[in-house]
Amino acid sequence: MHQTVHLRYFAGLRETLGVEGEEFKLPRTPITLNRLRELLLEQYPEIAPQLKSSAVAVNLELTSQPDSQINPGDEVAFMPPVGGG
Repeated sequence: MHQTVHLRYFAGLRETLGVEGEEFKLPRTPITLNRLRELLLEQYPEIAPQLKSSAVAVNLELTSQPDSQINPGDEVAFMPPVGGG
C-alpha cells in the first residue's frame, strides 16, 4: 500500500510547477530525502536546477542531510534561493 507525504513548493518551484503543494505517493516507506529528490526529478525534470539548490524543511525543521528519513505523513518543503537586486 502506498502512503503519502505532503510536499510544499516555494518561490520559483511553485511558479514552475504551478502548484503550492501536493500529496506525493511514496513507493515504500521509509525513504531518504535524497531518494525523494530523485523521485521528484523523475516526475518533474524541469525543476532540476531549482531543486538541487533548494533548502529543505521536514516538518518545519530545516535539514541539509540527504540521508534524513522521510516518513508517511511528513510535510516536506522545498525553498529555492530567491534572487534579488
